[in-house]
Amino acid sequence: MGLVNDPFNLPSLPLDDFLRPAVVSDIMAYQDLDNPEVVANTIYQTRAEYAARRIARMPKVFAETAQAPFVHRRLLQARESLPPPLQDALNACALYCLKNPHNQALVLRNIEAKAFQLIVGTPDPLRLSRSDLLAALQALLLYQILRLFDGDIRLRAQAEADEATLLAWMRVLRARMHQVGPVSPALPPALSAAATPSRQQTTPPE
Repeated sequence: MGLVNDPFNLPSLPLDDFLRPAVVSDIMAYQDLDNPEVVANTIYQTRAEYAARRIARMPKVFAETAQAPFVHRRLLQARESLPPPLQDALNACALYCLKNPHNQALVLRNIEAKAFQLIVGTPDPLRLSRSDLLAALQALLLYQILRLFDGDIRLRAQAEADEATLLAWMRVLRARMHQVGPVSPALPPALSAAATPSRQQTTPPE
């Protein structure tokens, strides 16, 4: 059932067409969703399919490169190992890439179990550090993509039920990030010394 709609079987778009400004602007252009003629237009259908293909491929990209558009490699390189939620997500994504008719049930149950463990193991996102909450949110987003684009009805229903959790975590993280003020870049020693007022007292001119 899921193999027919497997997002990894969709045709890829040319790499030089990925982030071309004209393409991005066209996708992000304002859409009058109140106009049924616009929504049903072939141009908008093409846009939706383009975006869907790009989103559906993100778990595969993450499995192959340990990064995704919302998982920056530098954040992971700064740590000795992947945070546990992203380790589990990486394993689930890698296993999903190997899905076939013989192991499909096992692969889908693994995704279901990993997503459940992540949510149950994060009862209060306010108690997590910002970095841990970010990792949990990134992992849940990967599970959402897998479940929504697989084509399995059960997985899709679970993803839709977990959407509220995803949005709640996102709101918590956003609120906590707003509490962090901008940090000024450090000045070179010479400039820092010049910018620091001297403590030596000077005699005022008579």
